[in-house]
Amino acid sequence: MHKLFDLSGRVVVVTGTTKGMGLSISRALGDAGAKLVISGRDQNAADSVATKLHETDGIDVRAIACDISDPASVDQFAARTLHAFGRVDALILNAAGASPRAVTRKISA
Repeated sequence: MHKLFDLSGRVVVVTGTTKGMGLSISRALGDAGAKLVISGRDQNAADSVATKLHETDGIDVRAIACDISDPASVDQFAARTLHAFGRVDALILNAAGASPRAVTRKISA
């Protein structure tokens, strides 16, 4: 099958990847040759998806839990991602959640 694009050797981070659209995006990027870092709030769920992507599709993938509403979790996620692959070439923000600043910030008209 002809590939639409080639991401061989590229490192792509996809948040919110344990099901649905995030999982489909991850699979397509991995099939295009990308090395993936996938995340979800639950490490066990992310590990399960990473195992399936690796065993079924042969994708080079790491699972790192991250709660995008928690700044400390995001910092840890970034550090672990850089440790795993040394860089990030693309970031797909698929996770949903309110940031702490968005919840507490007052919007003026």
